[in-house]
Amino acid sequence: MGQYYEVVTPASTEVLSLADAKAFLRVESTADDDLIEALIAAAIDSAELYTGRVFAPTTFLVSDSGACGAVRILRSPVTAINSVESWNGTAFVSLTGTLFYPSQFFPSISLPDPIYPSDTSPFGVRAEFDAGYTVLPSALLQGLKMHVNYMYENRGDVEAEGKVALPSAVKMLYRQYRIIATYG
Repeated sequence: MGQYYEVVTPASTEVLSLADAKAFLRVESTADDDLIEALIAAAIDSAELYTGRVFAPTTFLVSDSGACGAVRILRSPVTAINSVESWNGTAFVSLTGTLFYPSQFFPSISLPDPIYPSDTSPFGVRAEFDAGYTVLPSALLQGLKMHVNYMYENRGDVEAEGKVALPSAVKMLYRQYRIIATYG
């Protein structure tokens, strides 16, 4: 059984501003502002997917089976666990006795007992948590600027397979923050 994540409260802070991106690109006109904003959003989405990190403070709700006695959170860095609830057959109710194990890579919530999904809900546990950097590490911020620059300068360039390559310098900056999910 997998997990399901939904955003409860989206990020309200800017990870990379249009002004900072334009300064890095050395663009002074406003003609490409919409394009640059789209490239910033694409770079952030791509970098978050590549690293497995959340770049700006965001509140999530994760639904999990809970059958293994723990909920492993695949969003990092986790800054707070707001609530943990279990399914009692008719509704979700607050769950007590949980322990939070913070980790740089895969934080987890330990449950007092394994919880098994029922016929009425495939997910036995849900937890609301906050994740994301309040201040983005400088290597990630520099990587985003370089990523936006690459996409701006190489508009329309794709590899033979139809993919856009991530520049090696950008990969180097992102890689030190990359989390590779393993299961088992």
